[in-house]
Amino acid sequence: MKHSIIFLVALISPGAFTVSPAVEQPFVVYERGAKVSRADIKHDNTSNDRIIQIEALNVSGGSISMGRSNPVLPPANISSIISVNGSYVMTRDVRRSGRGVVIQLLNVVYPYRARLTISEQIFEFEVKQPGFWKINIVVSQ
Repeated sequence: MKHSIIFLVALISPGAFTVSPAVEQPFVVYERGAKVSRADIKHDNTSNDRIIQIEALNVSGGSISMGRSNPVLPPANISSIISVNGSYVMTRDVRRSGRGVVIQLLNVVYPYRARLTISEQIFEFEVKQPGFWKINIVVSQ
């Protein structure tokens, strides 16, 4: 019995309750529209370029919907990019398809915070660390 009391005191000692500091995330999503069904932000470790690649897709763009007056659903489009913090030099169109678009922001100055309008939906994010970032946004219309 005497040994079990000493063991219990060792478990409850103040040194056992150390709190580690919170790890800061390299990105933050501030706002996401109601019809943004998925948003993934990933760092590409294979490149050191200062690029943010944004892929905006419609869940079912380019497909036929029989119940609508316009039977072909439009692809997702990026109608505006507002830089809240940081900047970029230029954009490059990478790909357009029946579901959406892929663009790149080149020579980004970090931390970079932007507010995008994608198919009338708002998506606001911030990337804090430099590098090549891929942002995939899927919108349901």
